[in-house]
Amino acid sequence: MAKKKIDLGMIATLCAAVLGVIAIIMLALPACVSIHSADATISCWELVFGYTQHSVVWLKFSFMNFLTYALVIAGIICTVLNYLGKGGKYMNLIATGAFLIAGIFFFLTISFASVNTELMKADAFKESVKLGVGAIIGGICSILAAVASGYKAFIAK
Repeated sequence: MAKKKIDLGMIATLCAAVLGVIAIIMLALPACVSIHSADATISCWELVFGYTQHSVVWLKFSFMNFLTYALVIAGIICTVLNYLGKGGKYMNLIATGAFLIAGIFFFLTISFASVNTELMKADAFKESVKLGVGAIIGGICSILAAVASGYKAFIAK
């Protein structure tokens, strides 16, 4: 029996897609934690799509935070298309760029927050919170997905 050669480029592409899915799952985890109380957290979902408590809108929809997850989804789609052999030569290059930009945006999540300025100043909100585990893990997974996708685009043949 002949042994099949393991294609590291395809394994890297599959790893990039899995890491991208993990980054999307981070929508459920805290994006930011209050400096004053570790119990006060805001999930990534609330930071992206807004947060209302007792009919008071604290956070509004944030397009830039939404763009972060849209870029991860675009990266996943490009890597899956490349894994299936469809979409052309540049799919991994596009996925690498999308994952890398999304990874940077994950670490800027608090800066992109859209705070209701009628209730509080945006600077006061940004100074009273720190980056949460959801944004950190999402950023790390997205950057690792960019590395794996970049491996396929630049190194593996």
